[in-house]
Amino acid sequence: MYLIIKRNLAETHLSVAAFLWFMIIFISPSVLGIISGVLSQREFVRRVLWRLGIATLHPIPTAWDYQFSRVEPCWIMVTLKDGSIISGFFGSNSFASSIPEERDIYIETMYDVSEDGPWKRVERSEGILVRGDQIKTVEFWKSEEECKHE
Repeated sequence: MYLIIKRNLAETHLSVAAFLWFMIIFISPSVLGIISGVLSQREFVRRVLWRLGIATLHPIPTAWDYQFSRVEPCWIMVTLKDGSIISGFFGSNSFASSIPEERDIYIETMYDVSEDGPWKRVERSEGILVRGDQIKTVEFWKSEEECKHE
């Protein structure tokens, strides 16, 4: 900004000055915001501070919020309080609530799991909604693609 004003670019090179002002006012804040968001999600600053011996509070309040904010498409197995198990694929059309009072999960594709065989997709299933007050544990497995395991 200093150079634009000091060199009177607006008077001598109007198009260059307009381009530079556009970059300063609109583009650079957007780029800095995106970089800041990516660094925050990757916890870059937190890890650097940790290595320097500076402990910080985590910005995500619960393990539930942390796991579901970073989860990639994966296989999921939910054990309910009554001992029953729900298995499925947690992908881009799945959802986990971030409201503390309603820790429900929508799993987009249900699968039957046998102890000795592969997971088999439940025919005609449109997914399942699991109420948070019924959940005992949630297990996750990495998955490259849903179709590789059908």
